[in-house]
This record gives sequence, structure tokens and C-alpha cells, in this order.
Amino acid sequence: QLQEDPLGPLVVLGVGGVDDPVPVEAKAQLFNDEAADKIQSISFPETLKNIDNIDYAVYSFSSLTQITVDQDNPYFPAQDGVLYDNDIKELLVYPAAATRTQFQIPDTVTTLGECVFRENAALKDILIPPSVTQLGKDLFHSKDVTIYAQAGSSAAQYATDNGLTLKDMDQFPQTPTPPGEVNPTLLDK
Repeated sequence: QLQEDPLGPLVVLGVGGVDDPVPVEAKAQLFNDEAADKIQSISFPETLKNIDNIDYAVYSFSSLTQITVDQDNPYFPAQDGVLYDNDIKELLVYPAAATRTQFQIPDTVTTLGECVFRENAALKDILIPPSVTQLGKDLFHSKDVTIYAQAGSSAAQYATDNGLTLKDMDQFPQTPTPPGEVNPTLLDK
């Protein structure tokens, strides 16, 4: 059951259980492209147990900035608006309209599925830890992405094979200091 609130997020109220999963793509088909294009956030409930092909289901949600999951859901965590599998070993969905230009994949992640960042044009710098050993096809929107990875890692090989800029992990840019705050490294000088 889905609830579409024109002034708020798409809220998934219930999905089939483990024995009777209802693919999310079937739910996404309830929306035409025009409606899907307006969805900015998706909230999954505590009861969500199974998501079949979630990456393909939200493919047309070009305005999606974040995904949230009820904190009591034991099956799917979301961190910083990004959806992961239960053990945070696979990054499932990176929102197409997320505005950050830098992203650091958690060290627990081992798998990046096909096209996981492809719909996001804002992302320019991504740190992929050596724990990531499986990288799907067509991960990025363009070749204008810099991958920060350990030499000899699967991510470094992916960057080389796909003509992407590769830099060492230690060169990953630090997040800029927000306006009004003092960068702590400046206090040491």
C-alpha cells in the first residue's frame, strides 16, 4: 500500500513479507513518469522486510533527495539519505537528486550495484574503500567523477577500466567548513 502526499514524501505503508514479497517496481508502476519525477523522499516503515529490485524501482524518481527507514526496521538501514542492505554490505540506492558533491562509502560496504550513482549528476568525488570488491556496470553519470581508492583495489581497477580520474584515498577532499564555523585545523596555526 502506498500513500502519495503531494506536499510530502512518498510513504510506503506496507510491503509483502518474506513469504509473499511485493516487488517495489510494481508499486513504482502505480505512478506515471510525471508523478515519479516529483517524489523527493521515500520513507520505509519498520515492517518492511523485502525489497525486490529497489534500484530499478526508483530509477525514474529523478527528484529523489533522500530515503529514510524507520529506526526500528531490522532489515534495511538508511544513512545520510542512502539506502543499504541489512549489514551495510551493499549500497542499494543513492538518490538521484542528492546535492552533495562528495561521498565516502562506509568501510563495511563490499558491493556497489549497477548504475547506483548513475542518475546523480552532482556527485564529483567519491571515496571507495578497499572493502568494496564488487562494482556494477555504469556506476556514474559521466566521466567527470574522481574516484579516491587504494592502489591495486577493485575500485582503482574500475576507475582505470572506465576512464575515470583516480586518486589515492589520502587525497580525498575534506568536507568544507560550514559558514560561521571555524575550521579546527586553522586553530593549530
